[in-house]
Amino acid sequence: MGAQGSHLEDAGRNEGNRHILCYGDNLTFGFCSNGNQCKPYAATLSEALVRAGLRCKVSVGGLSGHTARQMVASIDSPTVTDAQGRLIGRGLGRMIDEDGPFDLCIIMAGTNDLTASYGSEDIVRDLRSLHAAAHSRGVPTVALAPPSPQRAAQAEVAKLLAQWVQTAQPVLTYANAEDFAPRSMQGFWEPDNVHLSPAGSASLGQRMMVHLLPTLSYLGWGEAATKAAIEATLQAERQRAKQNQECYSRAKAWHQSAIAKAKVAEAGA
Repeated sequence: MGAQGSHLEDAGRNEGNRHILCYGDNLTFGFCSNGNQCKPYAATLSEALVRAGLRCKVSVGGLSGHTARQMVASIDSPTVTDAQGRLIGRGLGRMIDEDGPFDLCIIMAGTNDLTASYGSEDIVRDLRSLHAAAHSRGVPTVALAPPSPQRAAQAEVAKLLAQWVQTAQPVLTYANAEDFAPRSMQGFWEPDNVHLSPAGSASLGQRMMVHLLPTLSYLGWGEAATKAAIEATLQAERQRAKQNQECYSRAKAWHQSAIAKAKVAEAGA
């Protein structure tokens, strides 16, 4: 299964709208329910952007079953097929050339490489090549570290990718997909622990939008982007304040309980 550049967009868009490409493997495509459903995180990302007042077309290029290494080999391919010879999409460079212009490209690939036990440095090298394909076409990128149940290997890839992003000027921001769809949250992952559930995909899209807001403001996407970024920051601060208050209340209750128990013990001595 795969996506040949599907579009998720506001029906009322005009020529002034922005355009984001989400490119990757089966997790970007939205493979879930053993292939019976397609729930790309880009759908929620698009809806969240519209709610924030940002008119933006979001396109999806998801090559199900493909490794980052295979994606690099097919960057300029007009047709990409799966192991059974079925058409599943196009190379990243070809999509940018044919479906652009794009303002931003979010790249999340490498899950299948991790499943195949490819080396972390090799995976990041291939991811860098994918980003370079977008940069050479004038499209800045966002690096989204690929999720995987291979915990140690995934963490190593995420670390190496984050380190590279710090020195890669056209990569505007970085995030770890594991942080946006925590495995501690029940129902975010399919039973195979590899694919996101519809709920997990929605969480990834929503939190990706919030993470992108400062970048979109930096890119000059207008007052809506700046306002949404400020509101997201204030919301995060309010959430932290609430959590701190809850922690304080629990600590105070524990302290009072400990004092009460100590008094009871002292009275009975």
